[in-house]
Amino acid sequence: MRSKEAQEIWDIISEMAKRSNEMAKRYDEMTKKSDEIMTKRYDEMAKKSDEIMTKRYDEMAKKSDERREKNDLYLTGKFDRIAEKFDTLTGKIEKVNKLVGNIGNNNGGMAEDFFYNGLCESMQIEDMTFDFIEKHVLRRNRGVEDKFDIILSNSASIVIVEVKYRVRPDDVRKIHDKKIPNYRKLFPLSKDSKIYGAIAGLSILSGSRSLAEEFGFFILTQSGKGIKITGDALKVY
Repeated sequence: MRSKEAQEIWDIISEMAKRSNEMAKRYDEMTKKSDEIMTKRYDEMAKKSDEIMTKRYDEMAKKSDERREKNDLYLTGKFDRIAEKFDTLTGKIEKVNKLVGNIGNNNGGMAEDFFYNGLCESMQIEDMTFDFIEKHVLRRNRGVEDKFDIILSNSASIVIVEVKYRVRPDDVRKIHDKKIPNYRKLFPLSKDSKIYGAIAGLSILSGSRSLAEEFGFFILTQSGKGIKITGDALKVY
């Protein structure tokens, strides 16, 4: 009797174990299937997210390129307009410079003609009388070249006249520092002659006059239709 009851109990336990194993197996299958479904959904979501992000990035990049292109076109147009205005302004400045240069050349030529013609009539500077007068004398010798506006000469003396419409201090220094030394080099036959410097101008700045007096130069200016000549403490070079 007991043996039969024990067998029944054992059968029940075996059946419960069998069912437990089956449930465990089903649980594993469900867990595996759930993992597969979740993994698949995650992959799909990740793929979709990547597609969305890539699409948005491409759209943003495209818009950025379009904005940059518009900005480039705007800036290029603006720079072109600025360059065009600059070229126009440069052209106007060149015309003004050319006009001013022509006026300066005309004034300089007028001053040279005035003093040359006046000196031709008198052939004299204060108490010195001259035998020759030359204009626009250009000479070159052994790498030294210079041009002299007016030269008056006799057997003993030479006057080098620098003519300007308006005489500036630099014009006076040029006679002292360049013209007279170059004359000695370019005209060696005049080594025994006394050389004097002179400035001539229709307008002479006060600083130019005082510097000419300091160098002991003649000063020639316009007086009515004639030439006024002054020279104190003259120096021989």
